Amino acid sequence: MKLRLIKAILFILIGGIVFFSINYKYMSSIKKYHRVEKFSSIPKKIDICNVGPSHTLNAFIYDEVKDKSCFNMALPGQSLQYDYMLLKQYKCHINDGAIVFISLSYPSFRELAKEQVENQNRRYYRFLKKDFIINYSYLEDFISSYIPVVAAGSRVRIISDSKNNEEEQQKSIEDASLERYKTFTSVPSFSNETIEVLDEMIAFVIDNNWQPVLVTTPITKQLNDHYSGDFMSKFHNQINYFVNKYNIVYVDYSHDTRFSTNLELFNDPDHLNLVGGQLFTKIVFEELNIN
Repeated sequence: MKLRLIKAILFILIGGIVFFSINYKYMSSIKKYHRVEKFSSIPKKIDICNVGPSHTLNAFIYDEVKDKSCFNMALPGQSLQYDYMLLKQYKCHINDGAIVFISLSYPSFRELAKEQVENQNRRYYRFLKKDFIINYSYLEDFISSYIPVVAAGSRVRIISDSKNNEEEQQKSIEDASLERYKTFTSVPSFSNETIEVLDEMIAFVIDNNWQPVLVTTPITKQLNDHYSGDFMSKFHNQINYFVNKYNIVYVDYSHDTRFSTNLELFNDPDHLNLVGGQLFTKIVFEELNIN
C-alpha cells in the first residue's frame, strides 16, 4: 500500500514537472510571438501612434523619429475591434492633436470566426482591463495569465516556431501569395459588424481631438495579382465612404511600385522587413509633411 502511494506521488510530481515545464516554455514563446510586453512601458505623451495587425507592426519603424513621441500599438492578427479597445484604454497616453494611423489591409473587414475571437482574447488578458476584453471571462483570465498551455491546443507549436518560420521562408513568393490569398478569402470579406466598429473608432479618434489617417501598407505584386477588380472596387469604396463622411486622409501604398515589385523589402507577400519598414515610415512622414 505504501509503495503504491509512493509511486502515485512520484507520478504526480513528474507529471507536474513536465506540465509546468511545457507551460513555462509556452508562456515564454507567446510573449515573443504576441509581442505584448511593449505595453508595460507605453509612453505617457504620444504624438504619433498606429494600430493594426502585423502589416503595420512591421511597416511603422519609429527608431529614426527624433522629435516626436511615437508608439506602435499593432499586434499580429489584431482586429479592428481590438484596435479600438487599445485606443480606449490608452487614450490618456495620447496627446491632443496626435496622429493616429489606422491600418486597413485586405482582410480588415472580414468577420472573425468565434474561435479566432477566443484565440485573440487570450493575449489581451495579459494587459487590457476587463472592460476592454470581448466576452470577458474570469476563468479565461486565470488560464491565460497562469496556465495558458491548457487552452493552447494546436497553438502549442509556437514553442518550435523557428522551424515553422524556416519552412515558410523556403516557399516561393508565388506559392506563399496564393496560400495567403486563400487564407484571407476563406470567409466573407466584408462584415457589417466590423465596418460599424471602424465607424465608431474613427468617431472616437476625432472626438478626442486626434487626427485619424487611414493607411494600407505595401503589398507585393504577386499577392495583388490574385485579387479581382471587383474586390478592389468594394475595398476602396468602403474606405472612401469613411474618407468622405469624416473628411479624413487615406494613404494607399498597396500597389506602390516603390515597394510592390521590390521583394528585397518584404519578409513575405504582405509584410515588410526592417529595411522596408524604415523606408515606408520615411516616405509616409515625408508625403504627409509630418515634421
